[in-house]
Amino acid sequence: MEMHQLRYFVELARQGNFSRAAEACYVSQPSLSQQIMKLEDELGQPLVQRTRKGARLTHFGETMLPRARRILLEAECIRDEAQAHNDIACGKINLGAIPTIAPFLLPALMERCLAEYPQMELSLVEDTTNDLVSGLRNGRLDFALMSRPFPWENELEARTLFDDELLLTLAESHPLNKRRRIKLEDLAEYPMIVMKDMHCLGRQSISLCESSGLTPKVSIESAQLETVVSLIEGGLGFSFIPKMAAEQMKHRRVGFHSVSPQSVSRAIVLVWANTGSMTRTQRAFHDMVVELSAVPRAL
Repeated sequence: MEMHQLRYFVELARQGNFSRAAEACYVSQPSLSQQIMKLEDELGQPLVQRTRKGARLTHFGETMLPRARRILLEAECIRDEAQAHNDIACGKINLGAIPTIAPFLLPALMERCLAEYPQMELSLVEDTTNDLVSGLRNGRLDFALMSRPFPWENELEARTLFDDELLLTLAESHPLNKRRRIKLEDLAEYPMIVMKDMHCLGRQSISLCESSGLTPKVSIESAQLETVVSLIEGGLGFSFIPKMAAEQMKHRRVGFHSVSPQSVSRAIVLVWANTGSMTRTQRAFHDMVVELSAVPRAL
């Protein structure tokens, strides 16, 4: 069993296609296919099922995939340590973030990363929670910034960074906007605007209302936070906007309010795959994010 065979197998599982996997590994398709067959012959079991559309892992392949990833990660850790010089992290980090976090946290995070680790390559992906979790589980992503709850929590590692308050957001002309205290039950007669179900903020907002005995009258669903705020400005309903977003929207014709009697928030977490160890570059990035999140207004 050779390391390059495991690398080809993991990439084939990621791509689901021999041609794309070969391209990603910088080898010809026949060469990659031959090495996969050699690996299968040595193991005595088929790893992939070849189809007209590409390749699909067999049950045995699904079982072997996490082990192959761990072996490659350990090998990368060894190379990382051997090649380390002057304590500089110089590898690549694939980072994902949900849309209600990305525009508000990533600029400061990237600035700090470039300043502290100029040789670190940071690749960013903005996507929904489900797709980010999928990326973590199949190895496309090293880390993701999201909020709890999220799928497969028991299979992933997560570090809570801070709590982000969810602020009730009303048009300036809304009858409740001038009140100093607003309870959720005060909203019963008003329409609600939410992010679409694929976005966790929409589900969190509805769950927040329902947990207080309020059945929200959802009138509009949107895929963009900016659109939600614009619709609120137009007097079409209320919503809950994360505080990190509200701080950059003070110029908008809306009012932001903490819910009475107890404010509500979402937990912002850094999530990564439970592989048992991290490369030196991954550890440096993890520690930097945790350190940065502990400084008020640093993120």
